[in-house]
Amino acid sequence: MLFVVDFDETITAHDTISCIAEAANKPDLWSFLAKAYWDEYLSWRSGLPKLTTLSSYLDLLRKGGFAEAASIQRIQKHKFFEGLTPEQLEGVASSITLRDGFDKFLQLLMPRLRDGTDEFHILSINWSSRVIEATLRRIPDIDTGLITIHSNDLEMDPTNQLTTGKIVPFHAESLILTADDKAREFQTLVRSSPYNATVYIGDSSTDFGCFSHASISILFLATEKILFTLESFSDVRLLKLDASYDLSNTKERPQFNPSPLYQSQSLKAQSLSQTKIYTCDQWHIITAVFRR
Repeated sequence: MLFVVDFDETITAHDTISCIAEAANKPDLWSFLAKAYWDEYLSWRSGLPKLTTLSSYLDLLRKGGFAEAASIQRIQKHKFFEGLTPEQLEGVASSITLRDGFDKFLQLLMPRLRDGTDEFHILSINWSSRVIEATLRRIPDIDTGLITIHSNDLEMDPTNQLTTGKIVPFHAESLILTADDKAREFQTLVRSSPYNATVYIGDSSTDFGCFSHASISILFLATEKILFTLESFSDVRLLKLDASYDLSNTKERPQFNPSPLYQSQSLKAQSLSQTKIYTCDQWHIITAVFRR
């Protein structure tokens, strides 16, 4: 089975991009950069129409990616992340709190990762793969060499081992900034996978595209706003995950639907083209349903 999991606020208890920004120790510049991003994003968001399907929502998110791209360009232009050492980045991990129970889930998978029964990937819009790996190394009995991270990274100058201020892809075709970028990387993983079933676990709208392409989709500890958004879509069916379920033997390969699927709310209950998404708020439940 192929497991692909989001990092920030799915594996971690809080957003960690702000922790990386704090390591740069440029609070005034960060305030300017953050305000510029939110001004652009909220201006775009305020004019959005009400949507009734996940597929139409993903189309809209795709068009809104300009705010993330512009933000990254500003960060690089101002060299916000220039001059950080590997030790500083790895030190960020000490301030990161893992979600309760995630360590037990990863420990459960370790023997299966070693014998090739399963694979485990992290797919994230995070800016530092080094921070992600250092965070995972804190878990006892974990071999990070068996985990593949797909994210962004802070480029390191090999001559002085300091960050250059540039953000680059890490195990990805290009920068991962949006739901569309994550879906692209996820589909690449799934299509090259020898496994019959793919599990995707995430918490936010940047994970919606991956949910539409996974054979098992799990929305983890979502906010009320995210739940309300998904519940309003006629092509989505939400199911609460129960520890008594056994999802470890799913044989279905994910389905790829190349064109949007539009339908009325009245057809929601009988739709054959719905994206089924399990909701869950505890890692120990996820551990239970995949225990073999």
